[in-house]
Order: sequence, then C-alpha cells, then structure tokens
Amino acid sequence: MKQYIVSTGENIYDVALKLFGSIEGIVDLLACNDISVDDTLSKGTVLNYHDGITINQNIVEWLKENNISVKNSCSFIQPFNDNGRINIIIKQNGQLSVIRVELYDGEILIVDWGDGNITRVADIEKLELEHNYEDSGEHIIRLYNCVNFKTLDFTALSGIYYPLCVIHADEFLTNLSGSEVNKLILSK
Repeated sequence: MKQYIVSTGENIYDVALKLFGSIEGIVDLLACNDISVDDTLSKGTVLNYHDGITINQNIVEWLKENNISVKNSCSFIQPFNDNGRINIIIKQNGQLSVIRVELYDGEILIVDWGDGNITRVADIEKLELEHNYEDSGEHIIRLYNCVNFKTLDFTALSGIYYPLCVIHADEFLTNLSGSEVNKLILSK
C-alpha cells in the first residue's frame, strides 16, 4: 500500500488520473480510503492506494514528464495567449503574493496563482492583485496575456520571476534591478 498527499485544488478524479492514468482508478482510491466521490479533498489529505495497478502508463508518464498538475476542482479553462505561451513565471516564496498592474484599454491579464485560484483582469487603471496561500512554501505563479502594461510592479513579491517573451511596460518596478531576468522586460 502506498500513500499520496493531496495538493490544493485536486479532487478524487484528479488523483486517480495522476496515479493510474485513468479516472477508473477512483475505484481503488474509494476502496482504500473512507471517502466518497462527493467528498471535497483538502490540501494535505493522505490517500492510500495500491501500487502497480496503472491503467494507462502513457498518461501517467506524460503528466509527470510535462510537469502537469490536473486540478479539476478549479473551473477555469487554461488561459493561453495568441501564441499559446505563458508570458511570465514567478517563483513566489511566502504566504502572500502582491503584484501591482495598470493595463491599457483592451488588454487582458490572467494570473494563475498556482494553487487552483485564477484572477482575470481587463481594462483597468491601477490595481493591486493580492493573493493569500494556505502555506508559506514556494508557489509557481503564471501570468498569461500580459502584452502591454502601463505599469508592472513586482516590488512586493518575495520571489523571482522569469519572463518567457518580451514584455512591454511603460513603467517597470522591481527590487531585482540590474538582474539578468529583467532583459526581456522593455520599459520607457
């Protein structure tokens, strides 16, 4: 018998897909634990399961190799920009994340906080995006659709960020001045 620790935003179907490569693995999870399909799983819940009962090994391997987290308790469709890419990844440490932004009209910013919570922002003046986590460990935040900013302010982040394409911001503020990671952020 092996054990699996539930992550934030995962439900029983997500765990079955991750462990067994099919939601049919839910049968083993239900048989090995005192839960039902209607139960909400909390972060840190320990689930027992039988090792070696993989239904579709290709799916299990693909999810692992591509570092895919299946989290269907979040009802958000993964937000890609026109190029199908994430624009910025932030490795955030701590229990609180704060990003200050100001967008141009027509721009849409989507923030995936990395714990199953999503924030969508469109056509705003100045806004402080704040998110509290259940724990104080490392969280991976992904920013999508960030094409043109009036202001992009990362001074309140307690982590490091990685632009994955050129980001245009009239004003860019950071505590990491002179850092290599700033080279893809163009500001006036």
